[in-house]
Amino acid sequence: MKKIAILSIFLLISSCTRSDYKFEILSGTKNLEAGNTEMNYQIKDGEEILKSFAIVHEKIMHFIVVRNDLQDFQHLHPSYDENTGEFSIDLNLPNEGDYRLFADFTPTGKKSPVTLFQDITIGDAKDTEPVVIDSNNVKNTGDYEVTYSFPKEIEAGTAIKYTLEIKKAGIDVNNLEMYLGGLAHGLIIKKEDLDFIHSHNLNNDIKGPKIDFETVFPESGIYKIFTQFQHEGQIITSEYVIEVKENKSGASSSMKH
Repeated sequence: MKKIAILSIFLLISSCTRSDYKFEILSGTKNLEAGNTEMNYQIKDGEEILKSFAIVHEKIMHFIVVRNDLQDFQHLHPSYDENTGEFSIDLNLPNEGDYRLFADFTPTGKKSPVTLFQDITIGDAKDTEPVVIDSNNVKNTGDYEVTYSFPKEIEAGTAIKYTLEIKKAGIDVNNLEMYLGGLAHGLIIKKEDLDFIHSHNLNNDIKGPKIDFETVFPESGIYKIFTQFQHEGQIITSEYVIEVKENKSGASSSMKH
């Protein structure tokens, strides 16, 4: 039996000044097998169970899973028991390796989102895939062709706009559907330390084929952008890897969300 080793690591990576939120995987879920399994967890505010969450992008909790080589990405939404404050999530962790689990939420009455993580290991963590910067700006996902357009050079700490152009079977997609309160979501993870950035499209009135985003990469490094959109009832995930350069002016940003 392959077991998951839980590393007791809690980290707050948002602009929220509170540092006492914790992501606690409940007892009885630590001896998990690779593959399909159910995980139960709670969010703690100090020693108290946090039970009041704001609805953000149509959900009270966004749960992100990614292996440390930026493979096996998932964006999930757990069920919630408001009486116990317990979240339940069905996970499919198909491959051995080190994974990071992100719990992304906003406590009721707070303006800033909070993103916590736990690191877990499944079986043999030695085998990983290299993270390669994309040289071709066109990526194919099933019948969908997504063309990425970025500024010529991307510097840390500088706000940038980038564009996705979406086609299906060679035809422009002009009828994207709303998904989680927007037409598209960019979940961006840094290769070096798995820092997490959440970006969204700029205009929900434009249904495609070109979708604009704006974001800030707080540090230099290699980032993988997981873009999700919905079309004809299907959620599509497109992946793209970029390199962010050091800021020549020395400017930096603490923006993570």
